[in-house]
Amino acid sequence: MKKIFLILSSLALMTSCVVNTSTNQKRTPRNLAFFMGQQYESTVGVCLNLIASGSVSSELIIDDQVSVTVTSLTNSSVHLEGKGPKVEFSFDALCRPGSYGRDAFVLSDLSFVYDEANGHVLEMRFSGDMIYDWVEKSSATFVSYSLVPSGVLMGDFYLNSKQVDHCKLVYDCGEASFSTSVAQ
Repeated sequence: MKKIFLILSSLALMTSCVVNTSTNQKRTPRNLAFFMGQQYESTVGVCLNLIASGSVSSELIIDDQVSVTVTSLTNSSVHLEGKGPKVEFSFDALCRPGSYGRDAFVLSDLSFVYDEANGHVLEMRFSGDMIYDWVEKSSATFVSYSLVPSGVLMGDFYLNSKQVDHCKLVYDCGEASFSTSVAQ
């Protein structure tokens, strides 16, 4: 009887350990960082790209479901608020002179909540400001410019309103490193 119980327990454990990188339910350090970065880029990152391209109106729809309201604060800064079925976020963006004669952006005051359902919630914020500036890549045949972040993004993961993990993404000229509360 003990052997049957152990086999059934092992099967239950194996079925609950499915790796799913589109959610934060498999809590490995890499998956937490990937999930957090993906949620950030698909919302705040998309909004920033629209601001940088100059195609911002007072109302935007991103990802076919997230409604974003843009409010002008000054001639060079805006406040954005986004709301969708699973996500709610807001942040401020300040335009300033950047590298290569292009506009750079300083993002601040991020408030971000993603409700994954089943009691799983991700909350994110900046530690300081997130600065987006341009980097140049060139070869003998081309030159390209990319708007890349530098700064620290902090995330807290909750299950049924209890914090279970945290993750810190550090961006340095577009390169990301991370640390989490989850052991390797």
